[in-house]
Amino acid sequence: MMAGHFGLAAGVKSAARTTPLWAMMLATAWLDVVFVPLLLTGVETLEPIPGSDGGYGQLIIHADYTHSLAGAIVLSVLFGLVAALPWGRQVGLVLGGVVFSHWVLDLAVHRSCRATRARCRESASGSGSFQRYRPSSSWHWW
Repeated sequence: MMAGHFGLAAGVKSAARTTPLWAMMLATAWLDVVFVPLLLTGVETLEPIPGSDGGYGQLIIHADYTHSLAGAIVLSVLFGLVAALPWGRQVGLVLGGVVFSHWVLDLAVHRSCRATRARCRESASGSGSFQRYRPSSSWHWW
């Protein structure tokens, strides 16, 4: 599921040659990197889809802080500010933009709820394009 994120980062890297590749790859996954400790501490949660056994692809992920619009903006700005310290303003802006691109790509690809506010559960604002091309069962990210 990360191939699109890493592909976009690689494309940005071709234009932003002074940005370290490892920082670009970390930036594109940053929302998920921050999600893991929040999940482990119970701040963000996983909920089985009603009527399922809760296995892979059968979970509703409540990532209200890392993958909401407000959370993505805050994490993008913070990442960009920290990156600007050693590498300068231009690299900080590029990396902050790459962090935010994660949210934009998720919005375009993952169906069901894309939280633009905390505890969004049922609205469907993602286009679900990933779902249209997936040959097996549906995969609920949000």
